[in-house]
Amino acid sequence: MACALMAVGCQTNRTMEAGILPVAIASAVTLNLPADPGSAPTMEAAQTLVARHDGRTQALSAILKSGPAGVHILLAVANGPRVMEIDWTDEGIRETRHAFTPDGLSGLNILSDIFITFWPLDDVNDALTGPARIIETPGGREVRLNGEVVISISAASATAHGRTRRTLHNHDRAYTLEIYSEPVRGDLDANAEAREE
Repeated sequence: MACALMAVGCQTNRTMEAGILPVAIASAVTLNLPADPGSAPTMEAAQTLVARHDGRTQALSAILKSGPAGVHILLAVANGPRVMEIDWTDEGIRETRHAFTPDGLSGLNILSDIFITFWPLDDVNDALTGPARIIETPGGREVRLNGEVVISISAASATAHGRTRRTLHNHDRAYTLEIYSEPVRGDLDANAEAREE
């Protein structure tokens, strides 16, 4: 997710049929995304996603809508055009890529980060394979493998602008993702306002 944006062509659609989808979230940790969103938390949020990796920083704006009917995510360049749309229902996952979608941007990786951040711990542990486990800590959540922290996610904290902030740190892959969220106002298909703190 932490990569530079570049134009890669016209809009394309990719549909993954319903079924468990394995996603490598670390070198030795696989998350089996469930066939459907299951107990997706009910939320509608405008978000700013700030990814940092290998000395680079990339900001995207997002609209996230989730609930019993499924999950819809719209990603856009900060204050710019659409990048990707993701729909996850019991019929599968549909990924729509636009002209400015980076080659390395993966809808499955985005869903995995959101899943381990917002879904109930029991659901996440059911989806993790092998000895990997996610636990709740005083500071948030941690994905651990044989006692080692592989991914840490801070608890939500309030910002000066009335938003909440969470930080996901993938220690194995050396990237961080800051997630700023606020309740959606207006059309869910409009670009989210992107404002870095």
